[in-house]
Amino acid sequence: MHAFMFWGTIGKTTLEVMIMPDKQEEINALISSLKAWDGSQVLISKEENGDRDQTIMKLDKISLADHGDTIDDYVSPLSLQLEGNGRAIMSDTEVPMPSSTYDIPIDELYDAHFDGMRLYMSTGRGSYTISRI
Repeated sequence: MHAFMFWGTIGKTTLEVMIMPDKQEEINALISSLKAWDGSQVLISKEENGDRDQTIMKLDKISLADHGDTIDDYVSPLSLQLEGNGRAIMSDTEVPMPSSTYDIPIDELYDAHFDGMRLYMSTGRGSYTISRI
């Protein structure tokens, strides 16, 4: 399978990243679905290695980040970036997000779909659900 170059604009950001051909439509659909929620509060639920994390944020900007080759598995080569102020929900409290960017690795995107209320994604790292609140 060969990757191709995706070039386009999301908001004011021009993108040029490598995307596998079978995932281009899924990634474009993800971005379109999320752009409809610009300015809204969203709940992001992530399940990874048996842990579940939740974050509430005001969605100000959606973009793709191409980090290129990375030296470790912590930073994904390609991620969907959600930007805005938010807070992480803990079992007994809420704390501000450490930064205004929430990255979702999509270089290993297995499945993504939108049911009108929630956006579901399954990646090599975990599963994510994003819903407007």
